[in-house]
Amino acid sequence: MEERRNIWMDLLKIVSAYAIVLIHISGSRYYGTFGSDDFLKGLLFNASTRFAVPCFLLITGALTMKKERYPIVVALRQAKKYLFLLLGASFVYLFAKCILWQECEKNFLAMYWEVVAANRVSGHLWYLYQLVWIWLMIPFVQLLYHKSSVKQRLYFVVFTV
Repeated sequence: MEERRNIWMDLLKIVSAYAIVLIHISGSRYYGTFGSDDFLKGLLFNASTRFAVPCFLLITGALTMKKERYPIVVALRQAKKYLFLLLGASFVYLFAKCILWQECEKNFLAMYWEVVAANRVSGHLWYLYQLVWIWLMIPFVQLLYHKSSVKQRLYFVVFTV
């Protein structure tokens, strides 16, 4: 059976992607310029696009909450896939930082382990950490979702938002 795409969700992802680019651009635009016109413009763009990050988390949740439940084995396989992606991206980031940019404080492997275990690789990799935890929790969250009434789901959404 062919799955139908949610056009509104695709549009929301596109708008959110552009908004995240504006967050990054506008953040550097007003940094250190307090009181100037650049500060106000950058702050306006930065504040008005902050919806995008929670939007991506909500879209991830909506797309993973399928009608059928994910077995724990499938969730663990997905979590492992994102964990390996996180470890690989962290390695590339630290390799570039140490070798190319000469910003290595200590032994590369010791620094790699410390950084990965402490979730201090880069602010840009935070979503991979989230995806690992989302997939580890999805069987339990789905169970709660499917056992809840519509009123309980609505209460949960209102309470958490």
